[in-house]
Amino acid sequence: RRGITILEQDGTLKECVYDIMDAIKEKDAFLATGHISPEESLILCREGRKRGVNMILTHPEFPRTRIGRDDQAELAKLGVVIEKNWFNLAQKSVMPEEIAETIRTVGSGHVYLATDRGQKGAPTPVSELKRFIAVMLTCGIAEAQIRDMVQKVPEEIVCR
Repeated sequence: RRGITILEQDGTLKECVYDIMDAIKEKDAFLATGHISPEESLILCREGRKRGVNMILTHPEFPRTRIGRDDQAELAKLGVVIEKNWFNLAQKSVMPEEIAETIRTVGSGHVYLATDRGQKGAPTPVSELKRFIAVMLTCGIAEAQIRDMVQKVPEEIVCR
């Protein structure tokens, strides 16, 4: 089914999106992309950073919101924080080596690890984060990089 869009017919951002960005910037908070389309995510992150808004690219390995490694690297250079989700690995929409390679490309200082867990009947977020960390370690991601992604970057988001 077709969802709502943040874009006008001509591909520019709707005026209300600028109002949202202004409110978020005023509070020094973060605007996350959520489940909008890849095209919308790229436009929103680029425009947000131009305006000095703190941005988070969420779900870049989820099939409906997939953003390639090069685009993630470009956004990270602009100051966008990149989310990596265990749920995408659990669903097999991405392989562990691909996530690890993207982390190496983007840099662990621009990434945080999440689980997207908490659903009734599913494994707990804590147990899934432990699994995520273990898998990333086996893919050659260093302990210091893991600390960046589970402590340093989240702290920068939450403790502004």
